[in-house]
Amino acid sequence: MNTFATTSVHRHSNNSGEAAPERAHSLKEACRRLGCSRSSLYVMAGRSLIELRKIGGRTVVMESEILRVLREAPKAVIRTQV
Repeated sequence: MNTFATTSVHRHSNNSGEAAPERAHSLKEACRRLGCSRSSLYVMAGRSLIELRKIGGRTVVMESEILRVLREAPKAVIRTQV
């Protein structure tokens, strides 16, 4: 897996009550998880549908952003012929 873990962003707490660091994913990994191309990811970011972050010289997508996009995606409607 090609991921980059941050140490400063804390959103989730574990069973001991301590905050666990949120993961930051490379664009390649974010695209794989979302099932989209890199250019589609940039289009989504340009339309403010997903937030990209810069860490050093790298552009990353936070785990919470990936989960939010997946959660807010419209449900697929499957039509079958009978």
